[in-house]
Parts: sequence; C-alpha cells; structure tokens
Amino acid sequence: MILQCIYHLREAHEIFVTGLEFAPDTVSLAVVGPNVDFTLLSISADSQVKAHQVASRRMFSYLLCIFLLELLRFWALAVFIAKSDVIIQMHI
Repeated sequence: MILQCIYHLREAHEIFVTGLEFAPDTVSLAVVGPNVDFTLLSISADSQVKAHQVASRRMFSYLLCIFLLELLRFWALAVFIAKSDVIIQMHI
C-alpha cells in the first residue's frame, strides 16, 4: 500500500510542530461550510494552535466534470458548424 499526500503546507509554524489532530466533522462544518474535506489542528512548541482546512476534492471533481462536458459541447458545436459550412459551400 502506498500512502498519498493530501495536504502539505510549508512553514505553518515558526517552530516545530508537537501535535496534530483532526477536528470532528461538526467543527469543519461550523467554521467554513460543507465544502471542506477535513480540518486539521496543529500545535507547535510555542503553544500556537492553527487550523488548516482542505477544500473538498469532490467539489473539484464535479467542477472538472462540468468543464469537460462544456468543452465537449463546444467541440461538437464547432464540428457541426464546420460541416454545415462545407455542405453550404457544396450547394453554392
């Protein structure tokens, strides 16, 4: 099994991190909204706590799907118009 990096942030704290904790889903929903995959809390040696949130990858895939469908529709329309021009030119 290969582990996959899903989140990376350089220099989030000025000093080394001493603890990481995933916040419950209810905290994620309360802080930003429903389009968050997870909220990660990091605690550093100087007692700073920071919340890191990662946007939902599902929303990204939906947007990518919509973009690809629109691109396909545009391509089909361009092909149809090109063929229509050829047919019109043949009749002239």
